[in-house]
Amino acid sequence: MVKGYQQKMIAPYLKYDVDAAIAVFADENHWRLSYICDMKEGVTSAKRFSYILGDEQGQYKTPLERLDTIYAKKGRFVLNDLREAFSVDALSDEFFDEYHIHYDRIVAELARQGKSGAVYHDYVKKLMGRIVFLHFLQKKGWLCGDTNFMLNTFSQSNRRSDYLESVLEPLFFGILNTEPAKREQVFSRNGWQQSLVEKWASIPYLNGGLFERDDVDNLRIVLPESLFRDLFLFLASYNFTVDENG
Repeated sequence: MVKGYQQKMIAPYLKYDVDAAIAVFADENHWRLSYICDMKEGVTSAKRFSYILGDEQGQYKTPLERLDTIYAKKGRFVLNDLREAFSVDALSDEFFDEYHIHYDRIVAELARQGKSGAVYHDYVKKLMGRIVFLHFLQKKGWLCGDTNFMLNTFSQSNRRSDYLESVLEPLFFGILNTEPAKREQVFSRNGWQQSLVEKWASIPYLNGGLFERDDVDNLRIVLPESLFRDLFLFLASYNFTVDENG
Protein backbone atom coordinates (compact mmCIF):
# COMPACT_ATOMS: atom_id res chain seq x y z
CA MET A 1 0.00 0.00 0.00
CA VAL A 2 1.11 3.57 -0.68
CA LYS A 3 1.56 5.49 2.54
CA GLY A 4 2.60 8.91 3.83
CA TYR A 5 4.49 11.07 1.37
CA GLN A 6 3.85 8.52 -1.38
CA GLN A 7 0.13 9.26 -1.12
CA LYS A 8 0.79 13.00 -1.37
CA MET A 9 2.93 12.50 -4.47
CA ILE A 10 0.39 10.31 -6.24
CA ALA A 11 -2.83 12.08 -5.23
CA PRO A 12 -2.60 14.92 -7.85
CA TYR A 13 -2.54 12.40 -10.70
CA LEU A 14 -5.75 10.66 -9.72
CA LYS A 15 -7.98 13.48 -11.00
CA TYR A 16 -7.11 12.70 -14.61
CA ASP A 17 -9.21 9.54 -14.72
CA VAL A 18 -6.45 7.43 -16.23
CA ASP A 19 -5.23 3.94 -15.46
CA ALA A 20 -1.55 4.82 -15.17
CA ALA A 21 0.97 7.61 -15.50
CA ILE A 22 4.70 8.18 -15.92
CA ALA A 23 6.06 10.96 -13.73
CA VAL A 24 9.37 12.49 -12.75
CA PHE A 25 10.14 13.34 -9.12
CA ALA A 26 13.33 15.23 -8.26
CA ASP A 27 15.22 15.94 -5.06
CA GLU A 28 18.57 17.63 -4.39
CA ASN A 29 20.75 14.78 -5.64
CA HIS A 30 18.71 12.43 -7.83
CA TRP A 31 15.54 12.15 -9.83
CA ARG A 32 13.10 9.32 -10.12
CA LEU A 33 11.42 8.13 -13.29
CA SER A 34 8.26 6.59 -11.91
CA TYR A 35 5.47 4.44 -13.26
CA ILE A 36 2.24 4.91 -11.29
CA CYS A 37 -0.46 2.31 -11.84
CA ASP A 38 -3.78 1.05 -10.43
CA MET A 39 -4.78 4.68 -10.14
CA LYS A 40 -8.50 4.23 -10.67
CA GLU A 41 -8.69 2.14 -7.52
CA GLY A 42 -7.81 5.17 -5.40
CA VAL A 43 -4.78 6.60 -3.66
CA THR A 44 -4.41 3.76 -1.16
CA SER A 45 -4.34 1.14 -3.92
CA ALA A 46 -2.13 2.99 -6.42
CA LYS A 47 1.38 1.66 -6.84
CA ARG A 48 4.59 3.44 -7.78
CA PHE A 49 7.74 1.88 -9.21
CA SER A 50 10.81 4.01 -9.90
CA TYR A 51 14.25 4.07 -11.42
CA ILE A 52 16.54 6.28 -9.36
CA LEU A 53 18.62 8.30 -11.81
CA GLY A 54 20.75 11.43 -11.95
CA ASP A 55 24.00 10.13 -10.44
CA GLU A 56 26.85 11.50 -12.58
CA GLN A 57 28.78 8.28 -12.02
CA GLY A 58 25.78 6.03 -12.51
CA GLN A 59 25.59 3.40 -15.19
CA TYR A 60 22.05 3.04 -16.40
CA LYS A 61 22.16 -0.07 -18.54
CA THR A 62 19.10 -1.58 -16.87
CA PRO A 63 16.55 1.23 -17.33
CA LEU A 64 17.84 2.01 -20.83
CA GLU A 65 17.55 -1.58 -21.98
CA ARG A 66 14.14 -2.16 -20.42
CA LEU A 67 12.62 1.10 -21.60
CA ASP A 68 14.05 0.52 -25.05
CA THR A 69 11.71 -2.47 -25.34
CA ILE A 70 8.85 0.05 -25.13
CA TYR A 71 10.38 2.30 -27.78
CA ALA A 72 10.89 -0.67 -30.09
CA LYS A 73 7.14 -1.28 -30.16
CA LYS A 74 6.68 2.05 -32.01
CA GLY A 75 3.49 3.03 -30.23
CA ARG A 76 1.96 -0.43 -30.24
CA PHE A 77 2.61 -1.16 -26.58
CA VAL A 78 -0.01 -1.69 -23.90
CA LEU A 79 0.01 -0.77 -20.22
CA ASN A 80 1.21 -4.20 -19.23
CA ASP A 81 4.37 -3.60 -21.30
CA LEU A 82 5.10 -0.50 -19.22
CA ARG A 83 4.45 -2.36 -16.00
CA GLU A 84 6.85 -5.10 -17.10
CA ALA A 85 9.54 -2.52 -17.92
CA PHE A 86 9.37 -1.29 -14.33
CA SER A 87 8.76 -4.70 -12.76
CA VAL A 88 10.73 -5.40 -9.59
CA ASP A 89 10.24 -9.16 -9.90
CA ALA A 90 11.35 -9.29 -13.54
CA LEU A 91 14.49 -7.33 -12.74
CA SER A 92 15.24 -9.60 -9.81
CA ASP A 93 15.00 -12.66 -12.03
CA GLU A 94 17.33 -11.14 -14.62
CA PHE A 95 19.81 -10.07 -11.96
CA PHE A 96 20.00 -13.43 -10.22
CA ASP A 97 20.34 -15.31 -13.48
CA GLU A 98 23.43 -13.30 -14.34
CA TYR A 99 24.63 -13.31 -10.73
CA HIS A 100 24.64 -17.11 -10.82
CA ILE A 101 26.77 -17.05 -13.97
CA HIS A 102 29.45 -15.07 -12.12
CA TYR A 103 29.20 -17.42 -9.14
CA ASP A 104 29.70 -20.43 -11.43
CA ARG A 105 32.70 -18.81 -13.09
CA ILE A 106 34.46 -18.26 -9.77
CA VAL A 107 33.66 -21.79 -8.57
CA ALA A 108 34.98 -23.19 -11.86
CA GLU A 109 38.20 -21.21 -11.53
CA LEU A 110 38.77 -22.56 -8.03
CA ALA A 111 38.10 -26.09 -9.27
CA ARG A 112 40.66 -25.52 -12.03
CA GLN A 113 43.14 -24.68 -9.26
CA GLY A 114 42.29 -27.95 -7.51
CA LYS A 115 40.10 -26.25 -4.91
CA SER A 116 36.68 -27.86 -4.96
CA GLY A 117 34.06 -29.00 -2.50
CA ALA A 118 31.45 -27.50 -0.21
CA VAL A 119 33.91 -25.32 1.71
CA TYR A 120 34.89 -23.46 -1.44
CA HIS A 121 31.29 -23.13 -2.60
CA ASP A 122 30.43 -21.61 0.78
CA TYR A 123 33.41 -19.29 0.48
CA VAL A 124 32.28 -17.96 -2.91
CA LYS A 125 28.73 -17.43 -1.63
CA LYS A 126 30.02 -15.41 1.30
CA LEU A 127 32.46 -13.42 -0.86
CA MET A 128 29.82 -12.45 -3.39
CA GLY A 129 27.29 -11.66 -0.68
CA ARG A 130 29.73 -9.24 0.90
CA ILE A 131 30.48 -7.60 -2.44
CA VAL A 132 26.79 -7.15 -3.27
CA PHE A 133 26.10 -5.67 0.16
CA LEU A 134 28.86 -3.12 -0.41
CA HIS A 135 27.16 -2.05 -3.63
CA PHE A 136 24.13 -1.11 -1.54
CA LEU A 137 26.32 0.78 0.93
CA GLN A 138 28.08 2.74 -1.80
CA LYS A 139 24.75 3.98 -3.17
CA LYS A 140 24.08 5.46 0.25
CA GLY A 141 27.42 7.29 0.07
CA TRP A 142 28.87 5.33 2.99
CA LEU A 143 32.02 4.25 1.14
CA CYS A 144 34.10 7.43 1.05
CA GLY A 145 31.14 9.27 -0.47
CA ASP A 146 31.72 7.48 -3.79
CA THR A 147 28.52 5.99 -5.18
CA ASN A 148 30.61 3.87 -7.57
CA PHE A 149 33.27 2.99 -4.99
CA MET A 150 33.65 -0.71 -5.78
CA LEU A 151 34.31 -0.36 -9.51
CA ASN A 152 36.40 2.80 -9.09
CA THR A 153 38.56 1.24 -6.39
CA PHE A 154 39.22 -1.79 -8.57
CA SER A 155 39.94 0.26 -11.69
CA GLN A 156 42.39 2.52 -9.86
CA SER A 157 44.20 -0.24 -7.97
CA ASN A 158 47.74 -1.38 -8.83
CA ARG A 159 47.11 -4.65 -6.96
CA ARG A 160 44.49 -6.18 -9.24
CA SER A 161 46.49 -9.38 -9.72
CA ASP A 162 46.00 -10.23 -6.03
CA TYR A 163 42.98 -8.03 -5.43
CA LEU A 164 41.24 -10.28 -2.95
CA GLU A 165 44.06 -10.44 -0.40
CA SER A 166 45.51 -6.97 -1.02
CA VAL A 167 42.35 -4.87 -1.24
CA LEU A 168 39.12 -6.70 -0.45
CA GLU A 169 40.28 -8.51 2.69
CA PRO A 170 41.73 -5.32 4.22
CA LEU A 171 38.43 -3.60 3.44
CA PHE A 172 36.32 -6.45 4.84
CA PHE A 173 38.27 -7.30 7.96
CA GLY A 174 40.52 -4.32 8.65
CA ILE A 175 37.95 -1.57 8.06
CA LEU A 176 34.35 -2.76 8.07
CA ASN A 177 34.88 -5.27 10.89
CA THR A 178 37.28 -3.13 12.95
CA GLU A 179 36.71 -0.10 15.12
CA PRO A 180 38.62 2.95 13.81
CA ALA A 181 40.96 3.12 16.80
CA LYS A 182 42.16 -0.44 16.19
CA ARG A 183 42.54 -0.37 12.40
CA GLU A 184 46.22 0.54 12.20
CA GLN A 185 47.08 -2.32 14.55
CA VAL A 186 45.05 -4.83 12.52
CA PHE A 187 46.61 -3.67 9.25
CA SER A 188 50.09 -3.92 10.73
CA ARG A 189 49.48 -7.42 12.09
CA ASN A 190 48.26 -8.64 8.70
CA GLY A 191 50.89 -6.88 6.62
CA TRP A 192 48.30 -4.83 4.72
CA GLN A 193 49.02 -1.50 3.07
CA GLN A 194 48.87 1.09 5.86
CA SER A 195 47.94 3.97 3.55
CA LEU A 196 44.53 2.36 3.09
CA VAL A 197 43.67 3.06 6.73
CA GLU A 198 43.79 6.80 6.13
CA LYS A 199 42.27 6.55 2.65
CA TRP A 200 39.27 4.64 4.00
CA ALA A 201 39.01 6.47 7.34
CA SER A 202 35.45 7.66 6.67
CA ILE A 203 34.10 4.14 6.07
CA PRO A 204 32.04 3.10 9.09
CA TYR A 205 32.64 0.13 11.34
CA LEU A 206 29.80 -2.37 10.89
CA ASN A 207 29.14 -4.55 13.87
CA GLY A 208 26.82 -7.00 12.15
CA GLY A 209 28.82 -10.18 11.62
CA LEU A 210 28.86 -10.15 7.79
CA PHE A 211 32.48 -9.07 7.74
CA GLU A 212 33.63 -11.07 10.72
CA ARG A 213 36.54 -13.30 9.73
CA ASP A 214 35.93 -17.01 10.15
CA ASP A 215 37.73 -20.23 9.20
CA VAL A 216 36.71 -20.17 5.55
CA ASP A 217 38.27 -16.71 5.20
CA ASN A 218 41.66 -18.15 6.11
CA LEU A 219 41.76 -20.10 2.85
CA ARG A 220 44.48 -18.99 0.43
CA ILE A 221 42.50 -17.73 -2.56
CA VAL A 222 43.86 -16.00 -5.65
CA LEU A 223 41.42 -15.12 -8.42
CA PRO A 224 42.18 -13.70 -11.86
CA GLU A 225 41.74 -9.98 -12.36
CA SER A 226 39.22 -10.63 -15.13
CA LEU A 227 36.74 -12.30 -12.76
CA PHE A 228 36.62 -9.27 -10.48
CA ARG A 229 36.50 -6.84 -13.40
CA ASP A 230 33.53 -8.64 -14.96
CA LEU A 231 31.74 -8.97 -11.62
CA PHE A 232 32.13 -5.28 -10.74
CA LEU A 233 31.06 -4.17 -14.22
CA PHE A 234 27.98 -6.39 -13.96
CA LEU A 235 27.00 -5.06 -10.54
CA ALA A 236 27.68 -1.44 -11.52
CA SER A 237 25.47 -1.79 -14.60
CA TYR A 238 22.39 -2.76 -12.60
CA ASN A 239 20.04 -0.04 -11.49
CA PHE A 240 17.10 -1.77 -9.83
CA THR A 241 13.69 -0.27 -10.01
CA VAL A 242 12.37 0.57 -6.56
CA ASP A 243 8.97 -0.58 -5.32
CA GLU A 244 7.94 2.52 -3.37
CA ASN A 245 4.70 1.18 -1.99
CA GLY A 246 5.86 0.32 1.49
